[in-house]
Amino acid sequence: MTRLFGEGVVVAAGPTTDPEGGGMAIVKAADMAAARALLAADPAIRDGIMKAEVRNWRPVMATKEPLRP
Repeated sequence: MTRLFGEGVVVAAGPTTDPEGGGMAIVKAADMAAARALLAADPAIRDGIMKAEVRNWRPVMATKEPLRP
């Protein structure tokens, strides 16, 4: 994840704050297949430690400021 962040593939990532736990990552990928390939290569997902779901997102508003908690 850190490497992908450094390469600009991961735009933002972190844990959710709801009681159920979990996390979310926003990635740049050419298409859904490329996003799924990123997940398939993640050791934690590949080894069954974490689960993942790929969802398409189309932002309609954005800022040029970096994402901050």
